[in-house]
Amino acid sequence: MPILVLLFAPLLSAATLSVSPETIFDCVNGLGRAALKWSEGGGAVDLRVGSPTGPSLTGLTGPEGESITGDWVTDGMRFFLVSEQGSILASLTARVRCGGTLSTVDPGLKTGSYFPLQTGNSWIYRQSTRTVTSSYLIRTITHTEELGGKTYYAVSGGGSVALRLRGDADGRLWRFTGTASSPSEALLLPSAATRITPYQGPLGSFDDAVTVTGGDPLLRTEDVYVRGIGPVRSESRLLTGSSGGFTSGLELVEARLDGGLRLLLPMPRLSISVERTSLDVTGRNVTNCAVPSYCVACFGDPRYRPCARARLEAGASATYTVDLELVDAGGQVAFRAPAIGPQTSDLLAYVQLQLYSQPDVPLAPGLYTLHGRLRSGADLLAASSIQLRIE
Repeated sequence: MPILVLLFAPLLSAATLSVSPETIFDCVNGLGRAALKWSEGGGAVDLRVGSPTGPSLTGLTGPEGESITGDWVTDGMRFFLVSEQGSILASLTARVRCGGTLSTVDPGLKTGSYFPLQTGNSWIYRQSTRTVTSSYLIRTITHTEELGGKTYYAVSGGGSVALRLRGDADGRLWRFTGTASSPSEALLLPSAATRITPYQGPLGSFDDAVTVTGGDPLLRTEDVYVRGIGPVRSESRLLTGSSGGFTSGLELVEARLDGGLRLLLPMPRLSISVERTSLDVTGRNVTNCAVPSYCVACFGDPRYRPCARARLEAGASATYTVDLELVDAGGQVAFRAPAIGPQTSDLLAYVQLQLYSQPDVPLAPGLYTLHGRLRSGADLLAASSIQLRIE
């Protein structure tokens, strides 16, 4: 009886290349530092920067090791682990967000920062003081600034910078308190929450919030941050004297954050915009929505059909529809789009506006108004309009 002998070749382990930290937040003059660790399980390797044939970080070295860069790593920089023969064994891309913080598009996840820092993030607050009730304050991260070799995110409002903030790899949040010639900073939010509490406000309920208290013997401040969203509530109180008590407060009513997270008050809303408010129909400097004929046997209609693009954004807690119509200066409806809906969730739609009464007959030059109405059954929930001129 023949004997079958099975020979097993040793399994070769795949090469690995990792970077720490995965995202670099601590920088010097806008550049990061990283530790790269590799394991090949075979012969000698080389760690190269930018491309497989780029500058060598380590020179030819052993199959396992670690190397720390200087302060020169940029966002998107590539690293390649190559064999002695030049074959690519592993690669990775460095992520650098100087002064930024981890964030998340899902506030239910237990990851992310209590104050997401990214240019474009915006928070809208209802503001109350002893003299004014329910005014509104908008805070937006407009840009970054290099101060004292560190990158800070500028939080602006009312045309000026209100705060300059940066995060670090430990999750702490720092506020710039000095000047360009004498930089200094103070800890605004520690990495460990001082008091984890649930938060309930206009935008809903969240179970992962941190409350930070501060102030001086006369004035007490209390700020609440929700993970993945940012500052949601702030209140100041005088602690002594006949005028003691509430002095001012903020409550978050809307947030627009990186990654697409958008929190809004649960109220009907409708907004309309158009590609241009001045439309040169006569000179044919608008889109022609005519259907051309691409072959002899195909049906087409090349007659002039000027049109324009409108953008609708809407939402409501009830089932709703959106009506859109273009009205001339005399109040006559020049175009009415088919109703959109019924809709039960947020709407983002583009609609072609017909700028002709019939093919080859453009609408007369003049001022027109585009009206949008958000309805639930017979009830009007919200309305919006925009004027445009046809030339």
